[in-house]
Amino acid sequence: MVEYISKRILFLIPVLIGITIFVFLMRVFVPGDPVDIMLFGQPSTPEIRENLRQQLGLNEPIIVQYGIFMRGVFRGDLGNSLRSRQPVTVEIADHFPNTIRLTLASLSLAIIIGIFTGVLSAIYKDSWVDVLSMLISLIGISMPAFWLGLLLIMNVGVRVPWIPVMGSGTWRHLILPAFTLGLIASAIIARMTRSCMLDVLQKEYIRTARAKGLAEKRIIYKHALRNALIPVVTIVGMQFGYLLGGAFIIEIVFNYTGIGVQAINAIMWRDFPMIQGITLVVAFTFVMVNLAVDLLYSLLNPQIRYD
Repeated sequence: MVEYISKRILFLIPVLIGITIFVFLMRVFVPGDPVDIMLFGQPSTPEIRENLRQQLGLNEPIIVQYGIFMRGVFRGDLGNSLRSRQPVTVEIADHFPNTIRLTLASLSLAIIIGIFTGVLSAIYKDSWVDVLSMLISLIGISMPAFWLGLLLIMNVGVRVPWIPVMGSGTWRHLILPAFTLGLIASAIIARMTRSCMLDVLQKEYIRTARAKGLAEKRIIYKHALRNALIPVVTIVGMQFGYLLGGAFIIEIVFNYTGIGVQAINAIMWRDFPMIQGITLVVAFTFVMVNLAVDLLYSLLNPQIRYD
């Protein structure tokens, strides 16, 4: 087990290096002069331009610039925001926890609804329960998140006074955004769970368990579901990345103060240090989640090993 974990962590090193190179090149190879882009629409003098160029290290060779960038990454120094003049790490630390809370709340909701619905559809295959569940799942997959968010605001938030439709700060502010993201993600998880459960229920060991007279609930939840969850875990890990990216849009819809609103403002202000910092943090988070998913494989089925 220790060897398996060590290998997975070692495999992440080139991935993380590749992420830092990509984020660094966002600024270096952007069309046009980065200084012109950052100062677009703002009064500037040659001195201001030169000071900004010195601040960003744009006068150095590319390899030196990358070295300076990596040194800042290891030190937790991603530069200062061009808009607020505050350290990028401080700005991200203030907003990123809200986005993580929204993502985790949405993912928890998606897992509960998705797995329950998928198992129920597999047990009652071809019944009205199965048809209705899969029809709702198909609608959920096809529905844009921002449109569902607007529907929830008009039909739930306006009519239920204790559920706020805008802002952040309390658990009640998470209800509508989390439902918006979670319901759509649950549709994908439900369809995958149903497919995997139907496949596992046809296996020989399931027929053997039934022949031994084991209770159907024990067969479903102890033998079938555990093996069916292995591919579902992969989908859940992918959904985390989808929800993290989808949270950016939903934060705008619900005016939820998170890193998504911060990213949109950074793009509008051409705040390159902030854009780089947000991209780097989100990418690192997604990679760590993928590592956690890989480790979950061995917990669900210790026989699984990678060459």
